[in-house]
Amino acid sequence: MNKTLLLLIILSCIFTFTSYGQEWLGISNSNYAGVSGIALNPGTMLTSKLSWDVNVASGDASFENSFLYIPKGDLSFFGIKNIVNRIGDKNYLTKYNASDPNSLQFMAASGTLMGPSAMVRFKERYAVAFTMQGRTFASARNVSSNLAQNAYDLLKNNELFNQNLEIRDLNVDALGWIEYGLSFGTYLYKGNNQLLSGAVSLKLLEGAAGGYVNSATIPYRIVDQNNLIIGGSEPAHIDYGMVDFPVYQSIDNYNDLIQGRGYGWNLGFTYEFLRDSSQWTYEMDGNRHWDHDKNRYWLRLGASLIDMGQIKFKENAGSYHLVTDSANYRNWFFEKFHSQQDLNHKLSYLAFGDSTQSFSDFGFEMQMPSAVSVQADVNVYKDFYVNATVVQGFSYGKKAGVRRPSVYSITPRYESKWFEASIPVSIIDYGKAKARVGIALRGGPVFIGSDNILGLATAQDLTSFDLYAGIKINIPERKPRDRDHDNVSDKLDRCPDKAGLWKFKGCPDSDNDGIVDSADACPDEPGPVETQGCPDRDKDLVIDSKDECPDTPGLAEFNGCPDTDGDSIPDKVDACPTQKGLPQFGGCPDTDGDGIPDKSDACPTEIGPVSTNGCPDRDSDLVADKDDQCPDEPGIPANHGCPPIKEEVLQKIKLSAQAIQFETGKAIITKKSYAVLDIIAEIMNQYAYTKWNINGHTDNVGKPDYNLDLSQRRAEAVRDYFISKGIGAERLAAKGFGLTEPITTNKTAAGRAKNRRVEIILIED
Repeated sequence: MNKTLLLLIILSCIFTFTSYGQEWLGISNSNYAGVSGIALNPGTMLTSKLSWDVNVASGDASFENSFLYIPKGDLSFFGIKNIVNRIGDKNYLTKYNASDPNSLQFMAASGTLMGPSAMVRFKERYAVAFTMQGRTFASARNVSSNLAQNAYDLLKNNELFNQNLEIRDLNVDALGWIEYGLSFGTYLYKGNNQLLSGAVSLKLLEGAAGGYVNSATIPYRIVDQNNLIIGGSEPAHIDYGMVDFPVYQSIDNYNDLIQGRGYGWNLGFTYEFLRDSSQWTYEMDGNRHWDHDKNRYWLRLGASLIDMGQIKFKENAGSYHLVTDSANYRNWFFEKFHSQQDLNHKLSYLAFGDSTQSFSDFGFEMQMPSAVSVQADVNVYKDFYVNATVVQGFSYGKKAGVRRPSVYSITPRYESKWFEASIPVSIIDYGKAKARVGIALRGGPVFIGSDNILGLATAQDLTSFDLYAGIKINIPERKPRDRDHDNVSDKLDRCPDKAGLWKFKGCPDSDNDGIVDSADACPDEPGPVETQGCPDRDKDLVIDSKDECPDTPGLAEFNGCPDTDGDSIPDKVDACPTQKGLPQFGGCPDTDGDGIPDKSDACPTEIGPVSTNGCPDRDSDLVADKDDQCPDEPGIPANHGCPPIKEEVLQKIKLSAQAIQFETGKAIITKKSYAVLDIIAEIMNQYAYTKWNINGHTDNVGKPDYNLDLSQRRAEAVRDYFISKGIGAERLAAKGFGLTEPITTNKTAAGRAKNRRVEIILIED
């Protein structure tokens, strides 16, 4: 094959059609971007209004350069066919200026294909995604105009012969790979009006093609088609590496395509400033949820690191270093090379006089087109937004790797579930800043857009082209169905056509018997669920006219009615159709065998008499042991199964209480009263089931309000003393009556002394 030094190691790299980015500015910042937004910021998975998103196929194609162009006068409005024909016929021009042959240019082009990929959000706070795509990426910077023109003319332009030309600091990087990504995101912080989300994408990178030229400086002069002078005014030097091209002539399977492997990652965060939750949430199933028909944030900030990582090419790849003060490449135009190694050996021989000295190492590493990005998305009005995005590409010093251009954009957009339109306005910087205006549309499962349509619209000379499009299957998040409007979703609502309460799973309980109406055969009165009867709609082989239970599959021996518990009693007459029972109890069980069916037995697993509803009564006092506070001592129901307190004991308490004394005009018990109080406390402890009123009284000396307060405090002092002796506070009630209830005359000192008293009275149920 007739290939030249410059065409093979430099010019072919410059005109290789490769990808330089995945910004998709018109789509990627949308709340409906789904899997298409992960490349810019994986954190947007958590702000997506899609519950799941499947990318069927999507991709982009683009071309950017500062040298080749089609004059706008030769363009037709959005005449894609016209452009394709002109490119195919090489009917385009260059901006070569013969008076400035060393001016610098840049060139790049794109082609990306995303295959089947998917994103799923679940439990509202988590998201996962899998992506699979083929990507290529290239950048050519500091391309001298003379080199670009020679490439355009295929080194046949005689006007460029016998001129001292130079290539200085040329950098060409090209990388093609297949990428498998797994992303996971979650909420990291949720405040009242702020929400921080984070996500990471881990990627397996399988390199298919790669090559680089680093800081090449080559003075040269084309004398004629027989002599090419390299170097002269200064040494020529170049570092380059590439995958051996002939390997692609024998690709039989996927593994033959892969020449290198590596790992990569993306990391992204979003921080949302939320509106008041009442504006974008709704209540359902006991919680509040995001209503995805409404905009929850007024400002969303994002930050991400994208395309971090590297690929190491090991198979059929090598790196080389060339340097020469001067060399004459004879018969260069007619040279034929039979392999990549043939070319490498020829270049090494020209530089060093040795065909292998240029070899540096087997294989090489190439850094990914890494960038840091920040985004700001403002919801200006209803479904209208304005987005600002910065993508700042960066390199890894002198390491080989593709350099991503920097992009600065402002994008107004309108978005809804099934339609979206945006107009990205951006500046792309390859070392030369260039303004662009684009448009993007989404309708249903299809989107199409361009970040640069000025040339297509004949607004300027066509120097670039950009297009992205895709077909996806997605479902926007939507509210759960709730046809009875009781804030319980139909999925969890056991009574979806009747409004109910969440605590009863959406079903009403009309009779307040603790059984929801959906399980209550008698919703207006308490009772168990019973069988129903219909024609043979139940397909139980018993015709409807003979089927006493036409809507419930049953047995012929019971006229079509079921016997759910298999106790030979049909459900329609079985009071306990789901529990095997006995005929004498209407089909209900008697677990403890005490002659009382479980449904009427207050203690179904313990033997007991009818008198206590089937519960044990060890002391036979008609008070069940479970309610009997004295289960081993016969008592009366009024005393919770304990024997009544004897009248002489009550009299003892009454007489003892008369001896309780206080300091004059105070609620302080005198110490000599402690012994009396201890006697009473001992009786109270002996009858632990009893409750007592402690009533305080005074004579008529002093003001009524003062006496009422004093009697209350004295009653409370006695109560507190008893509590200190272990009497439960719940058993004691203290109340002061002041002078309102005298027991004798207040006209004598003796009478007044009797009226100043504390009474301790048994509370009888």
